[in-house]
Amino acid sequence: SDGGSLATAIAGDPYARDSHTRTGGVAFYFAGSQLEAGSFATSYIPTAASSVPRSADSASMTGTDFSAWYDGTKGSFVVQCETFTTANGGLLRGNTGNLNYKYLYKFGVLRSFNGTDVLDSVASITANSTIKAALGYSAAGRSLVLNGATAVTDASAIATADDTLNIGVDNTDYLNGWISSIDYYSSRLGDSTLQSLTA
Repeated sequence: SDGGSLATAIAGDPYARDSHTRTGGVAFYFAGSQLEAGSFATSYIPTAASSVPRSADSASMTGTDFSAWYDGTKGSFVVQCETFTTANGGLLRGNTGNLNYKYLYKFGVLRSFNGTDVLDSVASITANSTIKAALGYSAAGRSLVLNGATAVTDASAIATADDTLNIGVDNTDYLNGWISSIDYYSSRLGDSTLQSLTA
């Protein structure tokens, strides 16, 4: 930079562009430029004449979009993601009435909660690393696996009537990272299979 100002607001249009010409005629073009105070970039935030707070990502699936494929009596989730913190966060959460049925959440450890019983992974989560997590469930109970480690099991099933799938959030605890894949199996996969899928 030659000390000239590079900051000209782009009003709400990600395809708009601005330019700054340095001494000597070399031009720089900026489209959808964005400056943030943080350790990593987020998605584009349209602004006009002043800064705008970024709303948290809140993805969910409801109605027949969810019920058409989800089986509350048996199934398996396999998720790959990365998180920048070991503070509380959510990967997948189902919601029925006033109870939150959390499939995969809470960092430091990976946790599954069925409204009564908590199941924690043996392995722990490290910030800024890839997480491969799996949960298998049926009427016979649950198995939870993190990064190919030994499965943690119990004899309590998760709720059968969930009507919503929340992705990347548990109430107000957000993932603070990104999810690269979510796989759902309509059968309860065996523990060795869950381990191999997350190794």
